[in-house]
Amino acid sequence: MADLADYIPWKVMKLNFSELIETQVDPDNLSSRVRSTAAKPDDRYYLLELTKLYKWSQEGHLEFILKRVAAELKEDEFNLAESELRSILESMVSDIEEMRPFLLHNFKSENICLPVAPGVFMSFFFAVGHSAGLMIAAPDEKLLLSDIHRRKSRMSFDLLPDGTLSLNFLPWISTKSLSMDIKTSLRACAKIVSSLHAALFALYEKVDVASIVKRYKLKTQAEESLEPTDEEFAAIVQTIGQAESRRSKEQLAEDLEQYLPLAPADESAQEVPDQTIDLADTAKGRLQTLRLSSVLRILQQNLSCEIRQGKGSEIVIFRPGGHHFRLGHHKRNPLVHAPILKNILKQVGIGLHEWLKAAEDS
Repeated sequence: MADLADYIPWKVMKLNFSELIETQVDPDNLSSRVRSTAAKPDDRYYLLELTKLYKWSQEGHLEFILKRVAAELKEDEFNLAESELRSILESMVSDIEEMRPFLLHNFKSENICLPVAPGVFMSFFFAVGHSAGLMIAAPDEKLLLSDIHRRKSRMSFDLLPDGTLSLNFLPWISTKSLSMDIKTSLRACAKIVSSLHAALFALYEKVDVASIVKRYKLKTQAEESLEPTDEEFAAIVQTIGQAESRRSKEQLAEDLEQYLPLAPADESAQEVPDQTIDLADTAKGRLQTLRLSSVLRILQQNLSCEIRQGKGSEIVIFRPGGHHFRLGHHKRNPLVHAPILKNILKQVGIGLHEWLKAAEDS
């Protein structure tokens, strides 16, 4: 509703008096210059106040950043088909979501300073809600750190689950709504997200996942039903995911046929095969988690859950005593991240300890 409350005034402005408001991005400071061309001083004042209130001056920020990044791309850098770019972007954000539980506790945005283009440095904050995180931009490292410490930003963008960007305060302005060529904007997004992925993965590599799993198992020796922390749960899910990835192709195909027999509703939902492309330091594919077919198999075989097809691509999960959980999936066999899995278990009425024991015994 908040987005709608902001969108309606913006749409009224675009339809009625947008020609009376001129905005321009200062390329040296990454800030906005605003002026009104209304004839009457009172009208000019009113329009400038509205622009300030609703942050309309930020409208051109995303296109400015993506064009500046795109201008620095090498000819062969992320020069792929649109479907391949989207698959890579989604894969990198998937990894970022998997790293979140391990990095969140001691995470400092000051440690993420990405020089994505001349005069453009970006940092990152983990976020909750519809985005994977918040990215801010400044013209140099010193100003970026200053903005982080002051909790302010010149430009701010939401990193969406599909790996594209949208304006934080004007979220309807996103990569797909810009006037620039979509492939060019996706290549620019890939450049930004791959830099972020590499920086986060450098932090994640220092995490000893095996020690986290061992710590939890030692704790449960004294209190068997002790629920794991978010970090412990994610670590054990990764361990189970690694074991599941070693299942034979025949076993995986059998799981797909039994638990996900229906193909996606349209071609856009088809999963793009992993690309044989060097993503430099993006570490694509090094993080393991569970596929939906594995989750459904464990729920049904080991935890007495009912699994049935819902509307369209929806899967309905239920266990007597719990609530129905409806899970939409737009790919044939998507990854299920630890936070989503926790939400499923909570709604269905399965404790985390009970799930982990069942998964390990499967």
